[in-house]
Amino acid sequence: MRNARIAAFAWFVTIALFIGGAVATPATSAIEEVEQRLVTALDARDRPALEKLLTDHFNWIHASDGRVDTRDAWLANAARGMALWPLDLALHQRYVGDYIISADRRLVLAWEDGGLQATFPNGARTQIFLASPTEEASRTTGAGRLKFTLGEDGRPVAASLVRGDQEVWRAKRSMETGNQ
Repeated sequence: MRNARIAAFAWFVTIALFIGGAVATPATSAIEEVEQRLVTALDARDRPALEKLLTDHFNWIHASDGRVDTRDAWLANAARGMALWPLDLALHQRYVGDYIISADRRLVLAWEDGGLQATFPNGARTQIFLASPTEEASRTTGAGRLKFTLGEDGRPVAASLVRGDQEVWRAKRSMETGNQ
């Protein structure tokens, strides 16, 4: 009987917390307003608006490898559409396609679940983020990073996997994928 009372009490507390959390407070509304301003500024690549939203001591720490971007570096990337959240759909979708290394080896980049997913020749899959239009942000130490060669239209025509200063493989983008 005691366990049933404890379970019932826990259930009521859970419901009360859920209902209480659903009520908008002035602080919640203020946070939502700032989040909307951030999203709008990121979408517009509006550096002056972003500068007003970030503290002077802002730093962006990359979860993938611990690199730290200063406020100025992050703002510069955001103004170019390279901020990680939200991802610039038009920019990142340019990279979607098959990159042919040889007849039986390829790199496949696909837009899935709001991110650029890579399937490497060995079958490994991971989401990739662009550090610049020609280079992937490093995933993990030792894994290497993708580098892209861009055509005159700014779209990738080739990709290579680089570890340190060594090119491991180079792949030419297939024009048969329909994603040029």
